[in-house]
Amino acid sequence: MSLHHHPLEQIVLKTVTFTLTPFVVAFVGLALLVKGRPRDAYSWFTSEWREPL
Repeated sequence: MSLHHHPLEQIVLKTVTFTLTPFVVAFVGLALLVKGRPRDAYSWFTSEWREPL
């Protein structure tokens, strides 16, 4: 098993991650709003999404 990744694999992974991130951020934020936690949703949208879950 090689520790080195093919450059194309890295590009694909970064593209998928970059594409999916806004959807995940919106989904979690909206879930918090639906649960009646607007302050947590605001905090999530403004800064917490950058931290790992």
